[in-house]
Amino acid sequence: MVDRLEWSRMNAQTLAECNVQTHSGKVTKVSAHAIPENLAPEKGKTIQGYKVEIDNNTPVFAYKVVMAAGAGEHRAPAEFTDVQKDIPRKS
Repeated sequence: MVDRLEWSRMNAQTLAECNVQTHSGKVTKVSAHAIPENLAPEKGKTIQGYKVEIDNNTPVFAYKVVMAAGAGEHRAPAEFTDVQKDIPRKS
């Protein structure tokens, strides 16, 4: 078993190595969206991703979104209703 504090430090190190950017604020909506051309890795190529709307009115575009909801029932929050139908359920 891994100590929780050590596990937390390992996660922080992984996020730092991957250049993960975090944004503060409450997520109000997540929707499937093309990555804007000025943010795409290759010009002239359409890349599908997600648009995350935050309550500070800063849109965030991402290729992947990780949702951390804490303990409790395993269900997607209301903010994910637009993309939830596109995510296959695992049984």
